[in-house]
Amino acid sequence: YHTLGIAMGSHTNEHMVKGMDYVYVLKKVEDAIAMKHAIISKAQQPDKQVRINVIGGGPTGCELVFEIQRLVMALKKRHPQLVFQLRLIHSKQDLGGATHPDMQAYISQRVHQSGIELVLDTIAEEVTPMHVVTNKGVFESDITILTTGIRPNTDVFKGILPLDTKGSLLVEPTLQVIGYPDMFALGDIIQMGDLSILRLAQTAVQEAKVVAKNIQNKQQGKPLQTYEMKLKGYLVSLGYGDGAGVLFGFFVKGAFAWFLWRTVYLVKTPGLKNKIRVAVSWTIDLFQGRDLTT
Repeated sequence: YHTLGIAMGSHTNEHMVKGMDYVYVLKKVEDAIAMKHAIISKAQQPDKQVRINVIGGGPTGCELVFEIQRLVMALKKRHPQLVFQLRLIHSKQDLGGATHPDMQAYISQRVHQSGIELVLDTIAEEVTPMHVVTNKGVFESDITILTTGIRPNTDVFKGILPLDTKGSLLVEPTLQVIGYPDMFALGDIIQMGDLSILRLAQTAVQEAKVVAKNIQNKQQGKPLQTYEMKLKGYLVSLGYGDGAGVLFGFFVKGAFAWFLWRTVYLVKTPGLKNKIRVAVSWTIDLFQGRDLTT
């Protein structure tokens, strides 16, 4: 090759948690379907008790725990005798990956108001079929879900290309792999010095434009561009009709933030056919309510 582009994505970060055979993860649509079926099936058992633990309070964990609460509350309306316990276990103090203090405070407030048990500064060490073992005790669990972020898919490069201790591929500001001027890397797999690049779709799109331009410039003998992260906004859904985020430096919350979150998702959905399918699905859900079939 004359030029190589590397964008191999990421895996769920297991954080050395033992017992991965007993956890659900959320990377694909099939994962979400399996999770929903497991919750509904457990709710239909004779003991009418569901204990759910979500490990990881980043943006995915926060959005998921509120969606699960909505599902379980719908189940409880159909089966009033149902008893459920929903717990969010997080290794840090900040929730939702929020860097804005108002956003952090709002997410914590909404978690407490929703009756979700919040366990902070706690590291999950092992999962069994009925428990979550942490550094601060053992929690009973019927269904355990792991949303502890991602790790770079770079194992194939160990001993070959420069990686940091977390497995990220080290790149120059031009997004060239350090020591390999003919290689460019982008997405979830890169680390640029001390700069913390958020692993988001919008940053990957920005990086792609710089890589494409630099490949062209390199072929034409022109100076290469450097990448600078420009975060347009950051939004998290906190259940139906509620959300929080930072947009161009301003904190937004409530129904307005939730509406923006949905609008961005719809706009970013590829293809007109898929956009229409998602919009119709949301509209049906608005009038019909949650589908509780397995």
